[in-house]
Amino acid sequence: VYEICNVEMTKQQCVIYTQLCEEALVKLGDNLLTSTSALTTIEKLHQICCGHVRDDDGNVQQLENNRIPMLMELLEKLENKKVIIWCNYQADVENIMLALSNRRAMTRSNEYAVHYYGKTSTDDRAMAIHQFKKDPLCKWFVGTGATGGKGITLVESHYTIYFSNSYRLETRLQSEDRNHRIGQTNKVTYIDMRCPGTVDDKIIKALKEKKDLASEILDTSRFEEFIRLTT
Repeated sequence: VYEICNVEMTKQQCVIYTQLCEEALVKLGDNLLTSTSALTTIEKLHQICCGHVRDDDGNVQQLENNRIPMLMELLEKLENKKVIIWCNYQADVENIMLALSNRRAMTRSNEYAVHYYGKTSTDDRAMAIHQFKKDPLCKWFVGTGATGGKGITLVESHYTIYFSNSYRLETRLQSEDRNHRIGQTNKVTYIDMRCPGTVDDKIIKALKEKKDLASEILDTSRFEEFIRLTT
């Protein structure tokens, strides 16, 4: 079962998003936009939708956003359910883990989350899988599809939330299979979070059509169409 959760961008996000689109179109018109810089622009636009952006110095800048609060609302509705939360960026994983930690402190709950991404050590990855499978209090498995999307089985959950999607079709398909495989006794629900009218729409649409968006973005001849459709 596939569902969409719409998230409105904040005023700060809208301003930065629009400005970046306009700058990219100017570069395209002046023939200064390469396939590499086009991909970087799309990535930054996507990051803005998620509530953060990496600046030219490589530092992650946090933005006021509604995505994390909306995720918390979704998890409240899925109370007592184990949920897999896939992300495309390490900053997403860290922001979600912080929000869940704050929730635990405020509610004085014993429920907790585990992470599975690039910064998770080998030992901690094995422990995260064990806790999610065996501990009833371990409710949330938060990771990146690139790291956790292959080779592990998480049929204890029949809910998956895509906080942010990968551009690569293989990553999406592999991550869906983590809890949709032998041993799963329930239907699996996949929830995509998106900011309407942004690159989120294009990414989700491409994945549903079984297209690899990463390859399409590298074609700068399609970049203007992509940007103008999402502004």
